[in-house]
Amino acid sequence: MAFHALNLAFVLLICLIVASTSLDVLDTKYLTVPSSVFLSSINSTIENVSVAQTLTVSMFADKAKDYGMSNKIIDCIELLNDTMDDLSMSQSVIQNLHGK
Repeated sequence: MAFHALNLAFVLLICLIVASTSLDVLDTKYLTVPSSVFLSSINSTIENVSVAQTLTVSMFADKAKDYGMSNKIIDCIELLNDTMDDLSMSQSVIQNLHGK
């Protein structure tokens, strides 16, 4: 449970960084987590979301024949895809802040 809370904290910080309209607004002295740890958390979260995508498809494939359930499955997969996109973008932002 603590691991998931830590991942959530990092994801929220990522969201704040991505939501910032300009990197000039972001003062990196407030980023107290080493970038390697931060990127590791992003990578771990990306892996977890990827597993969730796979499980969603495999667990509910037989229920996709039901129109209502099919729409819900599609919505879930779209949300997971959006999450992956946001995490990847956050990963790029952090790497670019440190010139990697």
